[in-house]
Amino acid sequence: MKKLSFLVLAIAGMLFAACSSDQDAVGVGPDPETGAVPDGFMSVNIKLPTTPVMRAANDNFDDGLAAEYSVKDCALLLFQSAPAENEADATLINAQQIMLPTATSDVDNDNITTSYQAVAKVQDYVVGNNLYALALVNYKNIMTIADGVPTIAGTSLTKGTSTLANVRAIVSAAAMDEATLTTRSGVTDYFFMTNAVLSTAQGGVAATAPTAADVFQLATVDPACIKATETEAIANPACDIVVERAVAKATLRVSATQVGTRAINASKTVWTIDNTEPTTYIVRNPGDLAYIGYSSEAFTTANYRFVGNATTKNASTLGTTADSYRTYWCVDPQYDLTTAPTMNAGTHFIAAGTTTASAPLYCFENTFDVDRQNYKNTTRAIIKVTLDDTATPIFTYNGVEYAEADAKSYILDNIINNTEIMDAFEAGLNAGKSYTITAASFNATYERDAVNGQYKIKVLALSDAVTADCGDTKTFKASFPDDIASKLTAAITKANNEVVILEYVNGEMWYEARFQHFAYTADESVAGGFSLAPWNTWEVAPNKPVSGTTTATAYPGNKEKNYLGRYGMVRNNWYDVEVTAFNKLGSPVDPSGNIEKPDTPDDNLEQFISAKIHVLSWAKRTQSWGF
Repeated sequence: MKKLSFLVLAIAGMLFAACSSDQDAVGVGPDPETGAVPDGFMSVNIKLPTTPVMRAANDNFDDGLAAEYSVKDCALLLFQSAPAENEADATLINAQQIMLPTATSDVDNDNITTSYQAVAKVQDYVVGNNLYALALVNYKNIMTIADGVPTIAGTSLTKGTSTLANVRAIVSAAAMDEATLTTRSGVTDYFFMTNAVLSTAQGGVAATAPTAADVFQLATVDPACIKATETEAIANPACDIVVERAVAKATLRVSATQVGTRAINASKTVWTIDNTEPTTYIVRNPGDLAYIGYSSEAFTTANYRFVGNATTKNASTLGTTADSYRTYWCVDPQYDLTTAPTMNAGTHFIAAGTTTASAPLYCFENTFDVDRQNYKNTTRAIIKVTLDDTATPIFTYNGVEYAEADAKSYILDNIINNTEIMDAFEAGLNAGKSYTITAASFNATYERDAVNGQYKIKVLALSDAVTADCGDTKTFKASFPDDIASKLTAAITKANNEVVILEYVNGEMWYEARFQHFAYTADESVAGGFSLAPWNTWEVAPNKPVSGTTTATAYPGNKEKNYLGRYGMVRNNWYDVEVTAFNKLGSPVDPSGNIEKPDTPDDNLEQFISAKIHVLSWAKRTQSWGF
């Protein structure tokens, strides 16, 4: 499948000469007193993105589904700033809808999939200022425009005052609401897109580290390409705009065929995305960019993971666009909150097929700093597995399987050895009598807790044999001096708390795999491994962090430099999860929406699955998990 790229105003250099090289270009002259340029036209190249696939490795692209490139409408916001001002301080001068003609397909397996040519009107630009463009594709559910002024997700902007920083701060749940995200399997709709955050400096194994000064989001417009007519503008494209989808994409397949030695019914394996961000920034918010030049100390030769090294320039734009490279991080609205995050529970399970392309799910990006790389902050895949043999329930205690009778005996043994119960029996004995408490001393009924799958004692009473042996001449007194009923009630609570038996019914069990961004679950024992932010197997004391912890004192080295971005999801990245093994039984109940041990670090060493996570281009990130 071909990749898409959007071009606002012109299809690019291979088709038309770039304005900067067109010596005969006729511009629209400024007012000699105000410096304002009369209304004119410009053309831009809007490029639709591909998706990185292998997430641990940047710039591994895949086109994905044709419908993911569907375009219904497009708007262009123009900004200007004084030459010395930062991009984020550029102020809005105009917003308008633009018409995109038929797309032009690009070469495969690169950053771009399709290009569009379009024309926009330029108003209120002051000569000498920097002129910038921000595209919003498929914006109708996000933004309205009245008299050149946009209202985005309920926030009205102001000409001459509102800045890119103001736009970056707009948070919304409307870009893709949860219902839309979770029912979009096979994608028949469209995705909101806006400018990608790019770098003029190359990342990866580059000679020098990229810096914050290299990063940009607004497309720079060449003022010389503002023309008096649309025809002239089309012949002289003013800029290229690379856009990206506002959501991350995930797919999952299961190559494992067994749980331990038990066969899996592959036709019943399903999955969902859980613990997802409820809102997103309308345009990607790169944050303060302090991270942009990070490289893990694991690498002898620096590998700058936050910027790619495949240029967004391609055959359709040669001659009009300088090299620029994708960036692979951002901040979300809950990035560094000190309070517990608000997250969405997964509700829509879809089949986890042997191929992934036609069964994606989508969610808002979810990022956080190293101290927050823990269960409660991290988006995860929930996988439901059904065994072939579903007739007999499975009972486990401390992860070991037992027959139901044995499970019952573990619970009753706790009660039999309960000091208060033993004392109550002893106090109830008649003089000269003795009694040994056994399971036969009780009548017990059991139930399965539907919330957590625990197999519990529901009712516990003295057995008929005990009650029949009560009287002045029998083993026990006519009535126990202690309130045996209340003792038994307390014993039930204690036993159910201390002896946690899990019951699996209908052969069903659930697993979870947390989405990794730069990490990779394959062997990281070699320096660098398969990861751009490898875990601490490569480190040595005293710099080696404590396994399974994320507190500041546990990281004697530079924790952000080494580990930022191991987990998380970023927009326009495709996280392709392959489950390669189920090593033990999972959860007996669906854990969606319930984060057990929420403060557990993501790099907890206990794993129940083996999986590979691949991220596609989309930038695709592939991950492998074994449970």
